[in-house]
Amino acid sequence: MTAYKLKIKAYLDLTRAHFAPVWPLLFCSGALLAIEKYNTFSWTMLILTALIGLFGFETGMVWNDILDHKIDTRDVEFDQLTRYWRPFGKRPIPAGLITFRQALSVWLIFLAITAVLISQLPRPHALYVFALMPITYGLESYYNIKKRRERGP
Repeated sequence: MTAYKLKIKAYLDLTRAHFAPVWPLLFCSGALLAIEKYNTFSWTMLILTALIGLFGFETGMVWNDILDHKIDTRDVEFDQLTRYWRPFGKRPIPAGLITFRQALSVWLIFLAITAVLISQLPRPHALYVFALMPITYGLESYYNIKKRRERGP
C-alpha cells in the first residue's frame, strides 16, 4: 500500500469519518424540534446546523486521540482493535501514521471551522453554542483523565 493511502486511512481513523453521517443527524434532531415548535424552517439554517454537528463532533474525536496518545502507546492488544471504532485497525498517533503535531493541527482546523460556523447562527443562539464549546470539550478532557484512574471495567 502506498504511503499516501496509509496517510488517508490514518486521517479517516483519526476523525472516525465512518461515523460522520451520525453527528449531523444527532445535532439536527434538536434543531428540528425547535423548528417545529417555532415554525421557522430554513434550509440554510438546517445545513448550518448539520455542519456544526459534523465538525463539532469530529473535533471531539480528534481531541480524544490527542488526549489519549500516550496511554494508547501502551495498548497491548493494538492488533485486535474493533473495526467498529477503528475501521483500518490502527490508532494513528501511537502507530506513527500521524504525528502528534499533525493531529493537533487537524484539531485546531476543525475547531476553527466549527467556531466560524457557530458565528453564523443568529444571536443569542450563537453565544449559547459558543458557551457550550469549552464545557463539552472540558467534559471530554475530564472523561479521558478520569477513565485512566478507574480500577474496574
